[in-house]
Amino acid sequence: MSESESLSGGVRPPEGKAEIIETNYRVGAQNVKTRLGRWGMDFHNPVFIVSAVAVVLFVAYALVFQDQASSFFGWLRPALTSTFDAFFLWSANIFVLFCLALVVSPWGGCALADPRRSRILAMSLGLPCCLPREWALV
Repeated sequence: MSESESLSGGVRPPEGKAEIIETNYRVGAQNVKTRLGRWGMDFHNPVFIVSAVAVVLFVAYALVFQDQASSFFGWLRPALTSTFDAFFLWSANIFVLFCLALVVSPWGGCALADPRRSRILAMSLGLPCCLPREWALV
């Protein structure tokens, strides 16, 4: 694979010494492939089934028990709009304060491209997502 191919969509070769990990995992192994008329469908079996059943049950409940659903959703909307806004504001404020604390802390100078320094950050904060290998997956 040439350098241009590796940058245009292929997987880049590792920079250091690396070994291939043999596994039985296949991408899409749990997917169900079927056709619906002219269109082909490919969906992840457990996730799709659970979410589809939840949506169907939710809609069926709202259609069959309209009086109860009307009173429940009549209560739910004002309850959420009067209290959830504070939750979101505080969540955002705490996140910003956490980021500012990282900037002024010793971890603020961590470079994600430097494997040694990013490993120190990941291990000290307990954040495996800060490792360069995991950033490639994001």
